[in-house]
Amino acid sequence: MEACDEEVFQDLTMALQRHVNLLKDPSKVKRRRAIQHISRKIEELCDEAEEKKGPALVVQKLFLESLAPNVTACLKDESEKPREISVGLCRMVLPFLDLEKSKNGGLVFKSFIKPIHHQIGTHPTLEPSEEVRLAMLELTIDMLEYAPRYAVDNLDDLMAISTNSCKDAFPKVKVKVGVLIERIASLVLLRLTDLPASSITQLAGQLAKALASNLKHQRFRVRAAALRGISAVVEARGCVEQWFREAFNVLATMTMDRTPSVRVLLAQRVARWLVCLKLERSDRSKLLLVLISLVGDDDPSCREAAIQGLTEIGNSKEIMEAMRAERKLDSGSDEGGGGGSINK
Repeated sequence: MEACDEEVFQDLTMALQRHVNLLKDPSKVKRRRAIQHISRKIEELCDEAEEKKGPALVVQKLFLESLAPNVTACLKDESEKPREISVGLCRMVLPFLDLEKSKNGGLVFKSFIKPIHHQIGTHPTLEPSEEVRLAMLELTIDMLEYAPRYAVDNLDDLMAISTNSCKDAFPKVKVKVGVLIERIASLVLLRLTDLPASSITQLAGQLAKALASNLKHQRFRVRAAALRGISAVVEARGCVEQWFREAFNVLATMTMDRTPSVRVLLAQRVARWLVCLKLERSDRSKLLLVLISLVGDDDPSCREAAIQGLTEIGNSKEIMEAMRAERKLDSGSDEGGGGGSINK
């Protein structure tokens, strides 16, 4: 940091200190005014930081060294407005913090995720404001974007936030949690981690089960988000596990979903599963039946998606060879007169 930027940092630290202290004041009015003042000053600095490196370093140092403990504490403030503003402030500064490389990045990540878990990761949910719950989910997604390396270390909190938010009454939260679960799937279920395979399978099942409850929601955006989330989980695992088989009946009923765009999405995802996943014969047969049933759909876009999916499957040498091998086994079994076993 250059001398002029260091001077800006010192001046801002001194100018904001009084307001930082007021964040602990018993008066909710004073706390609200204090966080509003801090947020305005940081917003001005962030606007400069988008174009210049110096202000970006000031934002980083100011937040990490002076503001973080008190601002993140505001995420649990008893008054709604300080919670709302502090979430917005955290989202504003997050791109400049460089938590992946920061010495205390893991501690800062945890200082964000713990109050979020406190507010929206427990049942009953403590956060009464729908918009604040939504903003906290968006902050969690941002955290995984800018600091993905800390996902596994905070997995318990992330799982609780995700599964609890699936039960939220606010449709926008149900949609957003699908995005969060997609991100968790790509970071934890897909990549190699130190977690035992059985634990990862269990986590995948918990996420999918929570999402499955939204596949019959009255809002089509909620149903679509749940389907995308389940798709992300099963694709991250790369195979069909028991939890997916348990959810299959609900997925199969979506061929009759009243919204064409949801049926189109179903056709696209089922086709992708058939091409990308390691499938047992019975699982492949069930998925093919879903896709074939969508070929006769009333909506032309859905028919097109289903036909395109079947075409991709037909062009896949690996899939066609597997199906031919299965037919040969059937033929051999029939010729045996029914008294023996093909595994003898």
